[in-house]
Amino acid sequence: MWVKGFEIASADKVFHYAKAEINGNTVVVYADDVPSPVAVRYGWCDDAGDDNLFNKEGFPAGPFRTDNWPGIKENSKYMIRR
Repeated sequence: MWVKGFEIASADKVFHYAKAEINGNTVVVYADDVPSPVAVRYGWCDDAGDDNLFNKEGFPAGPFRTDNWPGIKENSKYMIRR
């Protein structure tokens, strides 16, 4: 079964859409553009409509990531105008 919703990155911290499949109790994630992956994210995009990872009871997996790299907006400040 192909699983949608994964992205992986190498040490350059650039994420690429990944292919994923279930092999027994393991999800194998890979991308041709990422020969040495160091981080994976699932359901991390703005549009999680295609995500299809479920446990054996049928419950969907929530978004997760294995990295702790700062987000692109982590240091942004927002101002509310009234």
